[in-house]
Amino acid sequence: MKAWTRGERVGKLIVQILADRLTRGTSDRALESVVLTGAEMAPDIKMATIYFQVINGDSDPVKVEAALAALEHAKHMLHQELRRQMKIKFVPTLRFRHDASLDRVQRLESIFQELEAERKDEP
Repeated sequence: MKAWTRGERVGKLIVQILADRLTRGTSDRALESVVLTGAEMAPDIKMATIYFQVINGDSDPVKVEAALAALEHAKHMLHQELRRQMKIKFVPTLRFRHDASLDRVQRLESIFQELEAERKDEP
């Protein structure tokens, strides 16, 4: 079994707290379709990069940019929520990034399907 580092534990807790806060509702409709997928912590745990995806529109750059803008706008409120719930000396600064891994997986699956179709068409 893998031993978790402090950064991994803090990152997981941050994602849980923020996801819970987002599911309890916000006034910004752009956040309704946001799903947090993970966190990457700086070695000193003072910076947290939070990864997100947009449901039903992940590949639409307009929706991704709207979600990123909404997260940036809500950053202070989300940081305050972390400060309220976490029992650590310094609550990390938040940075949001789009998680494009699902897009890459779908693109690869599409390529594999095209190759398979071409292979079946060959005599």
